[in-house]
Amino acid sequence: MTCTPRPIFESHGDFIDQDFTLGRPSMICAEQYLERFAPELNAIPGFLVARGYLRCYAENALTYSTYRGHVERLLLWSLIIREKPVTELKRLDADSELVPNPKWKPFTQRVLKQSRTLFEEADVFQAADYHSSTLPPPSRFR
Repeated sequence: MTCTPRPIFESHGDFIDQDFTLGRPSMICAEQYLERFAPELNAIPGFLVARGYLRCYAENALTYSTYRGHVERLLLWSLIIREKPVTELKRLDADSELVPNPKWKPFTQRVLKQSRTLFEEADVFQAADYHSSTLPPPSRFR
C-alpha cells in the first residue's frame, strides 16, 4: 500500500491531557489514517505500543518532542516502507535499509605534520604528565 506519512501523535500539551485507558488513538484523524493500513500490519496496536513508550517520557516536553519524532518515523517506516508490524521488526530490517556513505569517515581524518608540530610545541597535553591538576591555566589555551 502506498501511503503518505502523516503526523499521528499529539503535541506535548495534548498528549499529557488524553485518556490513556482508551484502546485507540485519541485523535480521530490519526485513527482513520492508521485504519487505512492492512489489518495484518497491526497499525493501531503498534501505535498503542509506541504511545505507551512515549508516555514514559511525557514529563519533559523537550524529551517527549524529540522521542515523538523518532518513534513516529519508526512506526511509519515500519508500516509504509517495510510493510511489517512495528512489533515484529528485527535489526536486520533496519540494516537492510541502511546504505553506508563511503565519504563519511569521521575517525580517519589525518592531521598535517605541521599542525602536529605546532601542537607539540605548545606543550599543552603531554601524554607522560597528563592529569587534570597539571593542566595549564585556561589563559594558556587562547
